[in-house]
Amino acid sequence: MKYLLRHLQVFFHTLGDICRHPVPTLLTVMVLGITLSLPMGLYLLTHNLELVSSEWQGKPQATVYLKKSASDQDVARLDNWFSTQRSWIENVRFVKADEALQEFKFLSGLGQALDVLGENPLPNMFILDMPETLPVADYQDELTQLEQDESVEQLKYDLEWVQRLQAILNLAQRTVWMVAGLLGIGALLIISNTMRLSIANKKDEITIINRIGATNTFIRRPFLYTGFIQGLLGALLAWGLIQAGLNWLNEPVQRLADLYASDYKLVGLPMLWVLAILLTGGLLGWLASWVTVSRHLAKLYPSK
Repeated sequence: MKYLLRHLQVFFHTLGDICRHPVPTLLTVMVLGITLSLPMGLYLLTHNLELVSSEWQGKPQATVYLKKSASDQDVARLDNWFSTQRSWIENVRFVKADEALQEFKFLSGLGQALDVLGENPLPNMFILDMPETLPVADYQDELTQLEQDESVEQLKYDLEWVQRLQAILNLAQRTVWMVAGLLGIGALLIISNTMRLSIANKKDEITIINRIGATNTFIRRPFLYTGFIQGLLGALLAWGLIQAGLNWLNEPVQRLADLYASDYKLVGLPMLWVLAILLTGGLLGWLASWVTVSRHLAKLYPSK
């Protein structure tokens, strides 16, 4: 109980000391907040892009447009060939040209304009559903063979750009973690430099306390709380900057989503992540303070 009371006493004394000298703490917290907000912002950017790509990706499909000259025998031949390719085709659907035209009229609202045409401009087609987990490279040869078939006019595969985007996002995720690591080291150096200045300002006080018998642990304790509080406030400021940025960007993003008939909104950090970031900021401050103060005390009072 006495141990806990001593820690509470040091904590509130440190808090009061920070309030009495707000300018140095404010400058340190601002630098930390900006530093920590950069990896958080990059993470949210990649996370939101992942959500957008997952909404657009859907079921992998390929559309096989047949030539106008393709006969019923050609259709049957291709259908039989698809039935032997179940390793990369989950489902096959044949759409007649008349059905495709009626569907296009319904979706486009151009029914009267299309009625003016003398003939149906749309061809017969096959729609192929592929497994989501199967890479395109695994059946690229089959797609090439299909595209070169004498009855096929065009093969359209719409998922390749999504897969390219996913590869870019995977690269971006690794970049985010690398940047987060570098900026985390930067945060440690910022707090470490602040602790060195604080030790220099309190050198006489530390010397007096040491001479009356205080241990290095006792001397180090208020600096640890200072670093923890600064790290915590820096992480809190970073979260506030990210939230302000999301609120500022959300309106133009919604307007852009409306143009694509989507109700997409930017997603912020879940509360569990916010708590983890606040704790990480505090621990970074505590760690930087512990290393810096311990090194200085070991040089000044190696026997303590």
